[in-house]
Amino acid sequence: MTDKSQKAIVEGGAIGYNAETILMLVSDEDFSELTKQSGDRESEFWRLHAKGEVKSQYLIDQKLLEMAQSGDLKAIQKMEQRKAVLKRVKT
Repeated sequence: MTDKSQKAIVEGGAIGYNAETILMLVSDEDFSELTKQSGDRESEFWRLHAKGEVKSQYLIDQKLLEMAQSGDLKAIQKMEQRKAVLKRVKT
């Protein structure tokens, strides 16, 4: 897998693209192999896609935290909502 394809997979995951859409973006790669990988939680494709999703959420949370720390009441409320959701997901 090329560096360009790896970057596209991470960024596609961050944007929220599904695996099929990302596969179209990296069509210069072996499409059938990447299709297999997209459903395999142990594959590089799956790991890169998940990394993009997590990275996106982290950046959003980081920005919300900055806004909340500056006194933005809506950001504070949104941070509390996101924290509550994360607590439910953990348990």
